[in-house]
Amino acid sequence: ASTDLPWNSAYGWYLGSVAMGAFAFELGRKIRLPHEEQPGVATYSQAFGRQKAGQWLLLASLLAIGLAVPILDQLGDPSRFSTEESLAYLVLVTPGAVVLQAIWRGASAKGVELASTVLLLGSFLSFGIIAW
Repeated sequence: ASTDLPWNSAYGWYLGSVAMGAFAFELGRKIRLPHEEQPGVATYSQAFGRQKAGQWLLLASLLAIGLAVPILDQLGDPSRFSTEESLAYLVLVTPGAVVLQAIWRGASAKGVELASTVLLLGSFLSFGIIAW
């Protein structure tokens, strides 16, 4: 917008993906197992329960991935599925599986936080790989 370039739908997909990735990261930072809760420290697992907070984290993670797919499709080579596209999709989808696994097996607070951090980093890296 500051350079007077025409609007491209990829901007909206990017903003949505980054917003959902950041939301997943925020949720992941504040989800704890019952024995990890500390008095006076507000967490999403305390407010919503571990299962519901985990469901919100999974939803935000899936949305972050789903909103990134159109960007990868638009910036990729439409004539063939290149090595860069394959790598970008791998870097995008693998952290989603890590988040699912962390919630599914009841990982510790550090494990969930690490998984959501990797998700956010993976989405940024996938954008960089496909734009390269």
